[in-house]
Amino acid sequence: MDKEKKEQKVKDKIVERPNDDIRTVSFTKIVETYQQRFAAIEALKLKNTDCMQKIGKLALGHQPFTEASSKQVVRAVEVFCKMLQMPVEVKMFTLELLERFMLFYFESEFGHKLYLLNQTNLDESMGKSWEALYESVPIYLIACIQIAGKYDNRDLSFATPKAICKCLKKLGYLTTELDLTNAEMKVLVTLNYELNFVTRYGAVEDLISTRRSRNFLDHADSIFKKSIELLDLLIHDHRKIFDEFLQNKGLDMAASKKINNLELQQAEYDSLWIAAATIAAATKLIVIKHYSQNFFHKLSEEVLKELAEDLINTRTEHELRMLTYVLCQAYLKNVAKK
Repeated sequence: MDKEKKEQKVKDKIVERPNDDIRTVSFTKIVETYQQRFAAIEALKLKNTDCMQKIGKLALGHQPFTEASSKQVVRAVEVFCKMLQMPVEVKMFTLELLERFMLFYFESEFGHKLYLLNQTNLDESMGKSWEALYESVPIYLIACIQIAGKYDNRDLSFATPKAICKCLKKLGYLTTELDLTNAEMKVLVTLNYELNFVTRYGAVEDLISTRRSRNFLDHADSIFKKSIELLDLLIHDHRKIFDEFLQNKGLDMAASKKINNLELQQAEYDSLWIAAATIAAATKLIVIKHYSQNFFHKLSEEVLKELAEDLINTRTEHELRMLTYVLCQAYLKNVAKK
């Protein structure tokens, strides 16, 4: 009996993993030929456009990383991922998964009512529904973490539902193992089991592996790590960074215009464009011994023009350059605060 209890305790325990915050990505298998590179980029652009338009149309006036992934929710994801020993890419996928789940949820709840309700009643109805859903965020958040972890392409140790319930109880949130299982199913069903969308993290990997510059590829690992730092910063300060981007473009838009601007909403869900700007900014910001900053500034300019050429049918070079600049400034300000 004692042996069984010990075995159960081991199963319920969250297994510790080595410090593995950022996946060690191998960029040895670089896309080399022009045909391979062209095919890879075009396929990525096609998939990204489809994802961006689909999610942009569902936004219903909601912009990414504001309500569904507010600072409190981002912090909660970080706390839970740390408790469950999940790496950074699982955290990022979780936030995008949670964002999409909530948008699809609102679409299923209100999509058919849009023509029946005036804007005031719709806002009131959505507000009440948001409050009800927000109260359930911890359980859906855990469900998204578990789904994101399972979708990750490496072996991860998972907490049992019983262990998760104990974690939530410590945070003052009571739930059952059945509730957790049902929450995972709710997320999957609401998303129609469509998890293979273009993420910012994945887009960074894909775009780095399709660059042509040998100087760039020689430093791909360092650029990748710095890109992940920038993506993390963007998650925390998304609204502030994109408002700054609009101001730099000379578009000092009122909040109501931002909310009703479908093109802007779709741009903010454009993972490929955001990943491209992140890579260009990361290249400019990395510091490596025996290399001057001027070397990386020139390399950043080179890769920015190449990325702009690749994305010519979706975003302009000016837009890419502006977002790159804003990301660099946001990063430097953040470093100065520390």
